[in-house]
Amino acid sequence: MATSYDIIHKTVMGNKRVHIVSCTIDAASANIDTGLSVIHGHSLGVVSMTTAGVTMKKNIGSGATARNGIMNINSAVSGDVFHLVVYGV
Repeated sequence: MATSYDIIHKTVMGNKRVHIVSCTIDAASANIDTGLSVIHGHSLGVVSMTTAGVTMKKNIGSGATARNGIMNINSAVSGDVFHLVVYGV
């Protein structure tokens, strides 16, 4: 099983676009394409996680390269499932 994600909801709040992304992790790190041009903020909705110290970096890809609209996930465990709420443009 590979890391999978799906944008399950899109809406607008004020002048920000909001996407809810359902994620299932299968590796210690992953890049999640949120569908936004630039991420301004994010929040995490846990479905089932065994990891307490997951790190998430907005607008950054693997190797710390700048990639707008990408969430970089590190220190995850295979089988972690969560919803990622991202705010941006």
